[in-house]
Amino acid sequence: MSMVPPASRARSLAVLAVGALAGLGAAVVTIATRADPAAGVPGPAVVAVVDGRPILTRDFLRALSSLAADKRTPVGEPERARVLERLIDEDLLLQAGLEADLVHSSRPVRERITRAVVDAVVADRLAEPVSDDELRAFRDGGGATDTAGLTFEAARVELERAYRRSLRDAELRRYLERLRSVADVIVVEDGP
Repeated sequence: MSMVPPASRARSLAVLAVGALAGLGAAVVTIATRADPAAGVPGPAVVAVVDGRPILTRDFLRALSSLAADKRTPVGEPERARVLERLIDEDLLLQAGLEADLVHSSRPVRERITRAVVDAVVADRLAEPVSDDELRAFRDGGGATDTAGLTFEAARVELERAYRRSLRDAELRRYLERLRSVADVIVVEDGP
């Protein structure tokens, strides 16, 4: 049992909170005034720089938020430090993978990156709700799968799945056309 009166404890916590906020404010001002990305000194939008590559504050905050969602207690300084260390380690591993040319030499890495790019390219379009009119036009245009014998809801689910696949494919084709329009591609016909 604590021998400190409640009023003293509350006053101590208030002083501690003010001190913590002042320290945080001083750190922000120091970082903001010392920011020099060319020299590898982080600025307010950067929490660390690893071999010239910034780790953005928004990525750090997103990782902290994810950790906080899994915890029942507030995220403390030790957890914040571990999150930053993990992001630094992740960046070092990414750089090592790029230096080892895993993007081109490892089929699983290549497949994951390709899948991630495709998902990112089509995500916005696929997130939009699909109207009944769009589904009817898709069905009437011959793009539908066979939905005979299905309940209305089951038919709608199947139709929407086929429609979204069609949207995904069309969006991906448009994106690849844009990439090809600016890429320097040489096809060697006398290959192996």
